[in-house]
Amino acid sequence: ARVRVRHGVRLGLNLATHPHQTPSPLHRSQGGDCRRAPRGETMMRALLLALLLGLAAAFRAPALAARRRGLAPLRGAVSEVTTEEFERVVAEGKPTVVDVYAKWCGPCQVLAPELEKVADHFEERITFMKMDSDVETEIASRLEVYALPTLLLYKDGQLITRLEGAFPAKMLTEELEKVFFD
Repeated sequence: ARVRVRHGVRLGLNLATHPHQTPSPLHRSQGGDCRRAPRGETMMRALLLALLLGLAAAFRAPALAARRRGLAPLRGAVSEVTTEEFERVVAEGKPTVVDVYAKWCGPCQVLAPELEKVADHFEERITFMKMDSDVETEIASRLEVYALPTLLLYKDGQLITRLEGAFPAKMLTEELEKVFFD
């Protein structure tokens, strides 16, 4: 076989699959002889993935439909809300914590699991919600949210205070006890 060399790179010969050569160590480290999985195996993986995604969507659909109709409870775990749901829940007057976040925000991702722990601790005593500032831009602007994450604390329908930044669960629990129950 004729091999052309241009700028120090061999052209026209794939050393990984050439019958007279063994794969280089580099090729071995990247998956052996660089062959693809058999077509049937690839199809089975794709079908299994599609089945799992379909099942996940089927189990989630009733809860999402109930939330859209405003029937799903928002207490306990942190629930994603729209502007309308936010206004309805705050108007109820119960202690409410609203986490204004963005998916691209690193500190928001740090705060999310901590807020879930706090929500589990307070169960029914405080309503926890989260609102994506990139989706609900109008309400985020109206609430003057300029830093992310921002926790807005409401009691009797009124904004009591706001906390900006990510906090550990223990610190959040202490602050919420002080604000809402002291």
